[in-house]
Order: sequence, then structure tokens, then C-alpha cells
Amino acid sequence: PFGGSSSSTLAAYGIYFNGVDPLASNENIVSNNLIYNFTGTGEVIGLYNTSSDNVWYFHNTVSIDGTGGTAISRGFYQNTLAAGVVLLNNIFSITRGGSGAKYGLYFNTVASDISSNRNVLFINATTGNDFTGFFSAAQQTLLNWQTASGDDANSLPSNPLFTDVANGNYKPTSASIDNIGMPLGITNDIVNAVRSATTPDVGAYEFTPGNCAAPPIPGT
Repeated sequence: PFGGSSSSTLAAYGIYFNGVDPLASNENIVSNNLIYNFTGTGEVIGLYNTSSDNVWYFHNTVSIDGTGGTAISRGFYQNTLAAGVVLLNNIFSITRGGSGAKYGLYFNTVASDISSNRNVLFINATTGNDFTGFFSAAQQTLLNWQTASGDDANSLPSNPLFTDVANGNYKPTSASIDNIGMPLGITNDIVNAVRSATTPDVGAYEFTPGNCAAPPIPGT
């Protein structure tokens, strides 16, 4: 979005559910999506749920980077009462510049029924003003978020170390997040590679970290 207008202040939403309410056992499943490269300076929300019941978000990679501006950025945003919302095995990476606040997860309606776990929540904006999540108030660290929300007990704040952001390759290379997902019935990844049936990788890609260099290379 905004490739030809990098200073645009318009808002951008990756995947947006608004008042969509399937019955339980007939859930909408949002999986294997790569959301990245929002080049404008306006508000950005990777995954947006407004009053939408029974939406399951599995194995998505959301990367909000770029120069940014004064507008807010949120990896996942839930607003207005909803039930049966589940976030599992996702990567939320926010490294966007600008002075606007950045949130990995933003649960605006605390009475909503949301279950979140086994996600990577890497919030490392270059200008600060960044938070793991919002639950009644801004929660800066993962521990703050876990305490306030009761979610993400098995999530990690690790850098996924994407392969080549400049050329759109968002396959992780970090051994620290390898095989930390749980089986959810998503048997293939975004490029149709077979997922592990027991320890799938989080995010849109199934991956295998490379071998360590010997001797180690300083800075790598």
C-alpha cells in the first residue's frame, strides 16, 4: 500500500472483519497470511476485528515497519464485544519508525472472549513509544501483558530475524522461535510446504534455521 505515495496519512488495514458472526463450530479461519510493507505514515492495523465472533487467526506473519509518522500502529486490534476470538502461532513484528505509539496486540474491549498464545511479539520500534499490548492500559513488556491479560503464557518477544526484508522474504531464521507452535490442523504453509504435525513453526512459513558459522562472525 502507498508505494507511490510514501507520505500518505491514510489508514491501512491488512485483514478486517466487521460484524461477521459465524456460529461456533463453523469458525472463520484466517491462516498463512503475510502482511507487510505498509509504506505510508498513517494508522496501520495488521489484523482488525470489530464485533466479529468466532474468528481464529492461525499462522500469520504481520510485519509493520517503514518510516512511520505520528499515527498509531497495531499488529492485532479487537474492538467492540466479540466472543470466540483465537490468536495462535502468529508472528507480530513492529519495527516502524515515527513517534506514533506501537502495539503488538490491542484488546480494546476487555469483556471480549479472546484467547491468545504461542505468538512471537517482537516490538522494537526505532523511536520507542512501543508496547507489547493494550489491556485496560498500555502494557510495555511481555510480562506486563501476560499479567494484565492472562494470555500468551507461551509466547516470546524474540526477533524472528526475517531472511531478506528488502526483497520481501519474511521467512524467519531465528533458532529461538523454531518449532514453538502447536498443531492446529494447518498442514501446509504459505508456499505449500508441509508443516510439522507435532511442532509446527509460528507465522506464515515453516522454516529450518541455518547452521551456526564456525568460528562465529562478529555482528552476525
